[in-house]
Amino acid sequence: MDAVEMRHQRYAVIAAVCATAILAIALVNRISLSGPCAFNGFQRSAVCVQPLPLPAAVPDNTQILRIRADAEPEASPMRTLERFNFSLLRQLRELTLVRCGVEELAPDTFSFVPHLRRLDLRHNRIQNVSGNQFRGIADLEYLLLSDNRLTELGDDAFRGLTIGRLELANNPSLRRVADTAFHSARIVTLVMVGCGLERLTRAAMRDVAESLRELIVANNTRPLSLDADLFDGFHLRRLVLVKDQLSDAGFLAGGDHDEIVLDGNEQLWSGGASTVTAADRKRTRKLSLRCGERMTWGVAYRSRDSYRPIRIYIVQPACLEVTSIPGPAFIRYCRLASDDRRPEEDPQTYCGSVSE
Repeated sequence: MDAVEMRHQRYAVIAAVCATAILAIALVNRISLSGPCAFNGFQRSAVCVQPLPLPAAVPDNTQILRIRADAEPEASPMRTLERFNFSLLRQLRELTLVRCGVEELAPDTFSFVPHLRRLDLRHNRIQNVSGNQFRGIADLEYLLLSDNRLTELGDDAFRGLTIGRLELANNPSLRRVADTAFHSARIVTLVMVGCGLERLTRAAMRDVAESLRELIVANNTRPLSLDADLFDGFHLRRLVLVKDQLSDAGFLAGGDHDEIVLDGNEQLWSGGASTVTAADRKRTRKLSLRCGERMTWGVAYRSRDSYRPIRIYIVQPACLEVTSIPGPAFIRYCRLASDDRRPEEDPQTYCGSVSE
């Protein structure tokens, strides 16, 4: 056996010993807890498959706690969450309580876990958010409250919080947002899809005017009313108001938004009462007004003031004719995406006055 072959064998033995040592360390550090939980010492994470009393069953150095049940329990030990539940878990960075039967959050519930970055409370039975229940959390990247039974966002619901993304989807009984719900809050993205909102007021939203960059309100279960001055002072990258049964477009005059999506709001344009002007939308680069399933035609134009291109997407000409878009605008081109008609055959009819 030559020296090269012996060296290769030696390296192979060393590699095998190292792999065995790493596996042994991993096995030692992965500790099975009493009950339906497992704790990973490397990640300091605990994963449980059913609700359990806190904090007794979880090591106090846990940074990631995920409790996900396959189905909501009829009687849950986590029905009401209070601050003492987290008094020994002060290193938590991520908390997931999905289908845990949570119904009520006491004031200051999370005051002992100020370093939380992700809080997931989806698929529970929470009916009301108010009264500083989240007070004490310094900076949340995600706060997920979708698929609960929320009826309102009450006073001081998110007072003083900084939240990267707040999701409130699939709460069909959520009808009201209190004027002080977002008092002193900083929220970047707000998602309210599948809710039952009756009205969004300027008073309720003004505190997040400077921080909010994306607002998604879609598939509202009842006709939604928006204050005419709701978006004054807002600078949104994306405003999505899809299938909200809107009937008044007065809110479009306020705010500077890069993209506006108003698909599925046929009543918004019925009777020709609502118009979109280039002057009102000096900054907007994309405006979507789809009213059906099929793209019919689109127009891109720019205003005389800003000369910034705006692309408008419209489905079904009955929803909004291009000639009903007044204001100082140059129509740059018109195209048909899936229609037998050709704009070049009669641009005056289908595209308005075409000029550069």
